[in-house]
Amino acid sequence: MGATFDPPPWLAIRDDLYKRVLNRQAVALTKSLRKCGRALQVKQAMDAIHAAYHRCDGLDPYDGSPLQGELLAELLPGVSRLLGADHQERWDRLPTVGQIPGEPGIEVEIVSRRTWMAKGERTAEAYLAHCRAVVAWLESANCAGRRQ
Repeated sequence: MGATFDPPPWLAIRDDLYKRVLNRQAVALTKSLRKCGRALQVKQAMDAIHAAYHRCDGLDPYDGSPLQGELLAELLPGVSRLLGADHQERWDRLPTVGQIPGEPGIEVEIVSRRTWMAKGERTAEAYLAHCRAVVAWLESANCAGRRQ
């Protein structure tokens, strides 16, 4: 009998779909780690990702935007996709598995797709420092003249 993976309430996704999403994300994570010379079993990755979903409160830890857990079901084959002009923007709030760089073993966090794309492989401190630099630049007199 397999392990039970119950989704946290904020995800708003059925148990069977959650387990399929976990497996899919764990396979992707193990493949990524294998390319870097690190070995991890899919079950270990599923456990780490599952724990990260339960540590998450449904908000992106970097910008506080609410994550849209129901979008996870759309990643699965055979599930109808949303269409429309706001389709791409809605994917920005998709809960995404991000590795925490520099941690021994495997440590992951749940962030929005938008944060995951912007943060890349940076540590939280390096990413936040970059964000502060961007804000400072945009607020500076030099940049204000360029935006007009």
